[in-house]
Amino acid sequence: MPAPESVDGQWRSLVQEGVDHARKGNWGLYTNTVMGKGQLLLKVGHRTDALLQFLEVCYLDLNGPENGGPRPWRPSEGLLAPLVVQWVVELAAEEGLSDEALKTQFLTISKGVQSRLKTPVDPEKGWMKLQATIQGIRKSHMDQEAEKELRRQARAEKRMRAKEAKTSPSDPQLPSSAD
Repeated sequence: MPAPESVDGQWRSLVQEGVDHARKGNWGLYTNTVMGKGQLLLKVGHRTDALLQFLEVCYLDLNGPENGGPRPWRPSEGLLAPLVVQWVVELAAEEGLSDEALKTQFLTISKGVQSRLKTPVDPEKGWMKLQATIQGIRKSHMDQEAEKELRRQARAEKRMRAKEAKTSPSDPQLPSSAD
């Protein structure tokens, strides 16, 4: 069985793959390669660098990348992959980044990509879409946490009632009218 490729070898392979996809105008595949780079960085513990790659994926996705067609970008078909945005949310939280710091990073990356690749989506508008999706994910997470807490409280109340039922007499003595 061959030894697994070194991380450096995997990185070089991903970089070359990205160059090849860019030459052929396969921007969807190029975007997937950028995501692969982010996943590799995550795997080796380079979380900040992984976050930057995932921010780039978000911007590329918003542009609706096409593979080899007459139009390289279809922003009307652009969308954000929820899993990638979830990774952005988690990594930004781990890094202690404020929304303003995250915005600055996203704008820096997306402006560079727009300059290099001539993407049509304005980075500021891209940020507004990403920010709305981030807020939706955070709200969903908070709703899930609130639901878990309600279930936990309901279980605790049920246990308390069961405990009270065990400790109270089954046939309570009512005071007689003669007393």
